Amino acid sequence: MEGERVVLCHSLACRLWLLHAEAGATHAADRVLLVAPPCVDDVEAIIRFDAREVAAEDVRRAAGVTRMLCSDADPYCPVGAAAVYGEPLELDYDVMPGKGHLNPEAGYGPWPAVEEWALGS
Repeated sequence: MEGERVVLCHSLACRLWLLHAEAGATHAADRVLLVAPPCVDDVEAIIRFDAREVAAEDVRRAAGVTRMLCSDADPYCPVGAAAVYGEPLELDYDVMPGKGHLNPEAGYGPWPAVEEWALGS
C-alpha cells in the first residue's frame, strides 16, 4: 500500500483497533481516528472485545497519530470515553458535550471536518 495509511473507527471498531494495537501492531497506520468508543460491560457484543489491557505504548507503536472524538453523553460509554480511553492511553481527544453516540441516531450524517482530517486537507 502506498501513501498515507489512515484508519477511521466508530464504536466497536475502536475496540477492535485497540486490540490490534495491543496484539503488537507496529506502524500499522500513520493516523487513526477513534469515534465514540464504547465502554459498557453489560452488552455481550462489546464486552467480548475487552480492551482494558491496552497500554499507551501499544497505541503509540501502532500508529503515528491517534485521536479520539467522543461525547460526554454516550449511552454506550456513560462514564465518558475521555476517562476510559483518552487519559489512560494518552490520546489527543475532543469531547462533544451532550452529543450522544455520534451516529445518525444522534443527528449526525456527513461530517466534513472528519472527512478533511481523513483526507489530510
